[in-house]
Amino acid sequence: MKIVDKFDIYNPPTSRDLHKGKIPKLMGLVFYFGIILASVYLFKFQKNDQMLYLITALSIILYIGVRDDIYNMSPWGKIMLQGVAIMIILIPKDLVINDLHGFLGMNELNDFVAYPLTLFIGIFMINSFNLIDGVDGLAGMMSIFMLTCFGLLFYLLNDLFLVYLIAILIGTTAGYLRFNLSENRKVFMGDTGSLILGFFMFFFLLQLINHNYLNDIDFLVQKDLSIWFGLLIFLHPILDSGSIFISRLKKGKSPFSPDNEHIHHLLLNRFESHRMVSLIVLGYSLSGVVINVGVVYFFAHSYIYVIPAYIFISFIFIYVLRKRNRGVN
Repeated sequence: MKIVDKFDIYNPPTSRDLHKGKIPKLMGLVFYFGIILASVYLFKFQKNDQMLYLITALSIILYIGVRDDIYNMSPWGKIMLQGVAIMIILIPKDLVINDLHGFLGMNELNDFVAYPLTLFIGIFMINSFNLIDGVDGLAGMMSIFMLTCFGLLFYLLNDLFLVYLIAILIGTTAGYLRFNLSENRKVFMGDTGSLILGFFMFFFLLQLINHNYLNDIDFLVQKDLSIWFGLLIFLHPILDSGSIFISRLKKGKSPFSPDNEHIHHLLLNRFESHRMVSLIVLGYSLSGVVINVGVVYFFAHSYIYVIPAYIFISFIFIYVLRKRNRGVN
């Protein structure tokens, strides 16, 4: 808090914000320092110096977030540095998406496709997670949900390094969430926290897709299910950023221009409670994962139809929500 006070790192309300009063917004630092403190323990479980590359990349993401929280960075400046951070964790080459395992009929990719694809996915995931942090509790709740999903998969894969790393992040996020939902001691994670968490979601997706023991999970009848499950886990940020970028481009605006048309804004027009909006998004995301995993478990090869259909229906739902919101306004 002394750092926040010294540099006046508060989030004063603007025309786009949904809160009143100045709120501390640099609490995302706890995610970084939590991992740093735990790294002494995690080092003995790592493979291929993972912690060294991860902490180096996280330090760059930390710089982007802190600088953006204090001074505001240009979108392209952030994207360039995010690309550097992503390339650092790709140095061992075991996390590059060079095999889609039959996803949409695609298998092995050459390096000229694999590296740009991995970079694009990483930059999209980091920034789309950052964009959902717009109402109290949403980023924290969705973080815990996504981390739990990844954690369960890595537990089934018996990957202790990733399980312990996720457990630390869940504990840190739960501690943050308590204050974020508080009326009297409210704090925000800021871009620092949401960018770090978005980076971790990308890191865990790469770990899942490229894991050597995917066949050890019985209901993963095909390896491309790891990609489909990754899409389901991260579906809300994909829906939110994908739909709003398309909406802005249709209006002739830059996809990076700020507005109040994110999914959480649309829901808040109908439900005045921040917690209610966060719980609705969380409930929809959780039910989507549970339903699709259940269907795949009992009807193994149906995933090729069921999961794409669920994602398509979700996009239609967001489209209808946007159309009705224009009618309300």
